This record gives sequence, C-alpha cells and structure tokens, in this order.
Amino acid sequence: MKKVAIIMSTYNGERYIEEQLLSILNQTYTNIEIYIRDDCSTDGTVKIIEKYASYPKLHFIKGDKNMGYPEGFYYLMSQEIEADYFSFSDQDDVWEPQKIERAVQSLEKLNQNIPLLYFAAYDLCDQYLNHIKVLPNINFEPSFRNSLFQCLALGYTMVMNKQAKDICATKRSIKTISKDVWIGMICSGLGEVIFDRRSCAKYRRNEGAFSVSDTNFLAVQKERFRKLFKDDGFKNIIKLLSEFHEVFFDKMSIERKKELELFLPQKYTIRGVLKKVFYPHRLRYSFMDELLLRFMFLIGKI
Repeated sequence: MKKVAIIMSTYNGERYIEEQLLSILNQTYTNIEIYIRDDCSTDGTVKIIEKYASYPKLHFIKGDKNMGYPEGFYYLMSQEIEADYFSFSDQDDVWEPQKIERAVQSLEKLNQNIPLLYFAAYDLCDQYLNHIKVLPNINFEPSFRNSLFQCLALGYTMVMNKQAKDICATKRSIKTISKDVWIGMICSGLGEVIFDRRSCAKYRRNEGAFSVSDTNFLAVQKERFRKLFKDDGFKNIIKLLSEFHEVFFDKMSIERKKELELFLPQKYTIRGVLKKVFYPHRLRYSFMDELLLRFMFLIGKI
C-alpha cells in the first residue's frame, strides 16, 4: 500500500482545525502520515494539535518564527519525508472520507516516472459548511493551457507523486507567491494531470471573505477588473509565463512548447493577435473570464 504524506501549515486556526484534523484521521485510505508545522500561532491552535500528538502517524513541528504563506508549506516540502504521494491541507476545510483513496487509485494507473498531479472539484460552502455550489463547473479536461491564465487547482484538492513534489520543492517561482499556481503549471507542463469531478472537500469561505465564486454577479466582475487592471494582474501573468519559459522550456514536449510560445510577450501584430483571439481551446474555467481574456488579447494587453 503506497504511503501518502499530508502536509499542513497552521496559523491561528483554532476555530476549525480540529474538524479538519478529524476528517483527515477518518480517511478510508489508512497508509497516511500527517506533517504539521505551526507558524507561531497566538491562539489555541497548538493545544488542539497537541491533543492528537499520541497519534503515531502525526508529526508536529512547533515553529520558532513566523514564516508566512507559502513558506510553511515549502519548509515541509523540503524535509526528508519518505512517501509515494504528497497532499496539502488547509486548516479550515473538511475532507470527504474517500479523498485520498480516490486520488491514489487514479494516480496508480499512470507513469510514475513523470510529474503527476491529481486534483478534484470541491464544495464551496459558507462558514457553517452550508453548501453553495460545486466548483469548478467545467465540461472539459483541464490541461497545461488552462494553467497559463489561472490557478489550475487549489492546493487542498491536490495529490502529487514524489517526482512532482521534488521538482516543485526545488524549482520555486520568484514571480508568484502562490504555490498552487506554480505547481499546476509544472505538473501540467512537464507531466500529466487528472481532474476528478467528484467533490473531494468542503471549502469553507469565511464570513466577509470575497471570492470570484461569489454569487453576486456585479461584485464578481468588479473584483475581476480590479485584480487585472488596478493590481497589474495581466503584467503579473506575463512575468509568470516568461519565468516558466526560462526555467522549464527545454524539458517540455513540442506540443506544450507551442502552447506556451503562443502566449509569451511578443511584438503586436494582427496575425499574432488573431491567433490568440481565435485560439480553438478553452483557457479559463469561467465563461466570463474567457471573454475578458480574449478581449485583452485583442487590444494587446497580453
């Protein structure tokens, strides 16, 4: 039975962390080990974790300094953890009992000599875990092209093989702090990804938090424009694509090289613009995001 290492970085998570820990301990897949590093919490998080210290497969590190996100996760990824597969956990979600079992079953069917990433849909919930909707709601198979302009998968839905973990731990991005974005690009660009449409977890959206999955249409569009224009979202995307090209281009297949090269920064030409505007495959999960992206191609923003 293959071993799965579950990596969790905690900080002031006393409100929900016990519920999440129990959902991990109650997984149907039994060969798991949990590695937790606390990032100097000032509430009762550490005491709650220590309640489970007697669990033989739980390894707890009490950090001596606040590292912030995503350093806590990368710290654990850099440790000598022996496992076949690696999974991330947030501190305030609740996992479905078969989350890890389904991931391992899917990954075991593939070539372990390349980076592999399994990720799944999730239930968007309010802070009380009342269901809102399942995301992402898509009718196509996500691939490398989708990782170029959005986060392919959220960390807590991911399970990767050791090959992927080793690359992701040593080839970090300097253009984005989001480990999820970079990991999605690496695994889909250099290896293979599997998307499971069955929900793997209940994702808790805390009160007052805004999400692009919000049901208020006008608020969603306003937030999208703010991130992309005011916060230089498009410039950040261009920088990230260029960085990925610099680090990994020679390791990619011919097909994926062509996908990446099409969207790299280049001189504005009608031919180049039209190739991007009429690119025949879906790039974003959301239809509105897709329309906005094609418009940005048209006016030369990307």
